[in-house]
Amino acid sequence: MSLRFWHRLRRRHLPSSPRRGPFQHFVKNQDGGVILWIGLFLGTLAAGALVIDLSMLYVAKHRAQVVSDAAVLAAAATSEPIRDNQPSNGAVAAAAEVARINGYDTAQVVTEVAPSPRDGSPALHTTIRNPVRLNFSFLSPTGYGAVATESWAAAQSKSALCTQAVSGSISIYNNAQVTGPNCIAIAKTYFNIYNSATTVLSDAKQGNASGGTTSQTGPTGIIGGLQKGVALPADAYDNAFEKDTRIKTLRATLENMQPAWPASAKPLSPATPQGPALSYNGETATVPTGKYASLLMTDSNVSFTGPGAPDPDCTSPTTFQANWNFTGTNKLTFQSGCYVVGRDVTAQAGASVTFDVAPGAQVTFIFDAALHAYPNSTMRFGDATTILNGGTISVDTAANLTFGNGPFWLWGGSMVNAAQATLQFGNGPFYFYGGTLYNYATMTFGDGPFYFSGGSLASTSVLTFGKGPFYFDGGSVALASGANTSFGVGDVFLYGGSFSDGNKGTLEFGRGGDAVNGSGTLYLRGGSQYFLGTVIAKGMTLGISGGSLYFYNGGDFTMTAPTATNPTLGYREVAIAVWGGSTYMERVGTPTATISGLIYNVPATISIHQDENLVMPQGNACLQIVAGVIAIYERAKVQMEPCRSFPTGFASTTGALVQ
Repeated sequence: MSLRFWHRLRRRHLPSSPRRGPFQHFVKNQDGGVILWIGLFLGTLAAGALVIDLSMLYVAKHRAQVVSDAAVLAAAATSEPIRDNQPSNGAVAAAAEVARINGYDTAQVVTEVAPSPRDGSPALHTTIRNPVRLNFSFLSPTGYGAVATESWAAAQSKSALCTQAVSGSISIYNNAQVTGPNCIAIAKTYFNIYNSATTVLSDAKQGNASGGTTSQTGPTGIIGGLQKGVALPADAYDNAFEKDTRIKTLRATLENMQPAWPASAKPLSPATPQGPALSYNGETATVPTGKYASLLMTDSNVSFTGPGAPDPDCTSPTTFQANWNFTGTNKLTFQSGCYVVGRDVTAQAGASVTFDVAPGAQVTFIFDAALHAYPNSTMRFGDATTILNGGTISVDTAANLTFGNGPFWLWGGSMVNAAQATLQFGNGPFYFYGGTLYNYATMTFGDGPFYFSGGSLASTSVLTFGKGPFYFDGGSVALASGANTSFGVGDVFLYGGSFSDGNKGTLEFGRGGDAVNGSGTLYLRGGSQYFLGTVIAKGMTLGISGGSLYFYNGGDFTMTAPTATNPTLGYREVAIAVWGGSTYMERVGTPTATISGLIYNVPATISIHQDENLVMPQGNACLQIVAGVIAIYERAKVQMEPCRSFPTGFASTTGALVQ
């Protein structure tokens, strides 16, 4: 065959160009497909990288959290995790060591003391910040991710220091019972237990290497055993409580107390020249501003016009040089102004007198002698400024004298409220300068403040004060046997004098207050204080400087310190603090002292005698005793629990995480 034939045959049966496959066809006809495929591939790769790195971070975070928990528990389990509100060197080192052996740089571990998120008490707080290298650096500018953890642990989970003799011994005698299974006791010198005393404590330490008596025959002793001459830091037996902010502030307040009488407090006593005498019998009359000799009323109604405007400085007074005398039923109505009576204001036996202040009027009364309500009489004053310049207020048997709102100035003289009588004041303020308040029946005051300067207050019956504060400068407060006396919410300051209540009576401070947020502080400076009857002080703190404190015989005693982290009044978990003298507690029979908080008496002695029974109230309560020397005698019973807000430096713990 010719060459031409083969050429034609080839053109008929073979394609002129190679045939393309499916992928080549796709590339040719779908130019954007390459970008899509590459994008899907890279997206899948990035998502996988993110999952891997996030998983690494999660695992690193979990591991760091486990290690930080273990580190803070190790810190809390040291013998002295917190001292002076700072973590001890041992606690910091323990946390760092746990982190180190688990592969962390100690520079990544921080241990500090901070308020617990559970209850605000001092707690250990350990943090770990750990950098983690990422596999795909484009997810982080540095190529690292960071995990941070924090762990909290109660540094005083169980036993803590709550009984300390900072300069001498702790001695428990005869059949006394001391119960504090969560309490550590520390004595500067010796810890003594005599005869059949029963002592249940978590631990006890004494400073002297020898001595100390443990010859008790009671059923239980010291759970951890008495430790003599224990190797402790040089300052182990120092008074850590004195460094606490609450104790320092309370002491400074007592030492810096000054008489609180206002500098501007002075009586007004304008001249009262002779004028005509006024006499009304069964009449209705109007008295213009002027100068008069006396006022005699029987079953009458009299209106006083005054100057028509308030006159607080008494520049244009209506004056009476001699007495006001009332018999029968009488009403006096006063417009704005000042009214001065130079002698006695007397309601005769069985009389009824109303001193009515007109609506909107501002009235000032100045009495230069006496207010006297004879037996079975009644005198009622409306709201006014009332000034008694010398003289007395006398309320006889079964009489009734009532004042509206003040202010009130009682300058010298005295107030005497006789048996079955009633003397009542509205709200103050009240300024009592000199003289004496004697109450033999029912005397009631509204809200203050109250200022007592000099003189004394004595009551044998029912005496009630509204809200304070209360200032007693000099003189004394003496409440007789069977008297019932109460002070409303507010601080009580007694400067230079004494305060005592009577056996079989009741004395209450902070009435109507808040036991958690506080109802006041009783500041007593100078003189010794005696509490002989039933005492109630919920949400209160008692501080004394320069005298001794006696709780003797009488009825039950209740003093609970406020428990709030930042109480409005009082000092958190500080019940009693005494500087200067001793504290002596003795009840005979069945009365009980219910106390919550710290009892502090340094450098003197706290002694507890006879049948005194110190217990804690139900709920979140504590009882600590700290003094120069502590002695518990006879059949006394003391139930104790550490107050956790005091970082005293001694604790027996295994640590507990705070969630």
